[in-house]
Amino acid sequence: MTTRSAFNVIGHWRRNMRGTTAMMFALVLLPLLCLAGFAIDNSRHSNRQNKVQHALDFAALAVARESLVNKRSDTEIQAMAQEFFDSELDLTGVMQLDAVIAKREDDEVSLSVQGSMPTGIMSIIGRKTLPVHAVSVAAFGDPSRAEIALVLDTSYSMTGTRHLALTKAANDFIDMLIDPKSDAVRASIVPFADYVNVGTSHKGESWLDVEPDRTDRWTSCSAPSGWHKKNCTWSTYKCTRDGIGSTCGRWECGGKTPPKVCKPASSTKTWHGCVKSRSDPLNIQDKSYATKRVEGFVTGSSWPCPSPIVPLTNDAKALKSAVAKLAIKNETYIPTGLSWGMRTLSSHEPFTEGTEAASFAASGGRKAIVLMSDGANTKAPSGNGMHTRNDEAAANKITRAACNEIKANGIELYTIAFEITDTTTKDMLRECASSTANYFDASDALKLQAAFANIGENFREIAIAR
Repeated sequence: MTTRSAFNVIGHWRRNMRGTTAMMFALVLLPLLCLAGFAIDNSRHSNRQNKVQHALDFAALAVARESLVNKRSDTEIQAMAQEFFDSELDLTGVMQLDAVIAKREDDEVSLSVQGSMPTGIMSIIGRKTLPVHAVSVAAFGDPSRAEIALVLDTSYSMTGTRHLALTKAANDFIDMLIDPKSDAVRASIVPFADYVNVGTSHKGESWLDVEPDRTDRWTSCSAPSGWHKKNCTWSTYKCTRDGIGSTCGRWECGGKTPPKVCKPASSTKTWHGCVKSRSDPLNIQDKSYATKRVEGFVTGSSWPCPSPIVPLTNDAKALKSAVAKLAIKNETYIPTGLSWGMRTLSSHEPFTEGTEAASFAASGGRKAIVLMSDGANTKAPSGNGMHTRNDEAAANKITRAACNEIKANGIELYTIAFEITDTTTKDMLRECASSTANYFDASDALKLQAAFANIGENFREIAIAR
């Protein structure tokens, strides 16, 4: 073989080897490219799947809070779910997703969504898309830590069906949140009319001065029995009591003056638990009891005093018993209920059952007042601390100041206007609430129950339970 022939053979062999190597490399490269492509597509798929799940979890929590609190319809829930999901997920063009499916059952909201994501390298082998699917279930759990004062209007206008409606709504609220086996949530009850009753058991405590019992004596003069019936005509006229229209009656005697029969009379007055307002600004504050004590006043009967305050407790039975015994009496002065509601939440006297505010807040605890009233302020304070003036404007001004004091102390304030038509009072209660969402216009008994339920749900934790 000549040298030239040898080089030709070697060159041919090299060309063959290069072709073989290229073929072998191509055979090895294709799987490597596929593996890399699969990894990239799977990574993209995992990333997209996680984002869809996050958006669905967000929507489930939002829908659960809104729908279970406000009792939304299935149609509204479906629309809200899609809106919340879309607002959290911005992957337009990189996925094809079907509409979110929303379902509600008892205290749970479940959402699901499915669709697909186009592939890259995988499409070479015919895998054009990868499925995307997510499910999220949000459910109400145990209540968060809270101390809540129920400040309840028990004035005369709450007589009858309103009283029954309040009893039902308050009991449902207690059942929803209060567990005797847990001190996570405790509640106080502060009934009010024109006064509050701090409880006669507090007599003798350092923050309280009580008038001594006394017997008043006088001469009582009146017409002889039966004189009016023989000489006068009974007539009726329109009147109001605690802002509620009524029919009153009186004798019309045509100028005749009855003879007088006089005899000694007396009345023994004792303390039934009612207290005056302290002087401004301490009337709406929770401090300085050593220098300005609360004053208890004596009366001839227990009529002026509503049912006594129930301090913070997790004894659901005791709370419901107190609700059942709420006494309906007298006129309305809202600030006294608000101020004493705030005092039941504190850790110092007059009521010491509350947790110290700063440490309670640091541990995630919430303090709140739920005020329910069915009418305008019909009484206002006089200079001696008694609530005997008829001055709605003055009482409204103090109400607003009391609300501001409560909120300045970090206490959430919820207000319920129950069957109130007076716009001035409703506007005041709306302004008093911590936010517009904390105000409820309950125009009937069912809406009163819904308002209490709505407020209660705000103290229950919502978590993803999928």
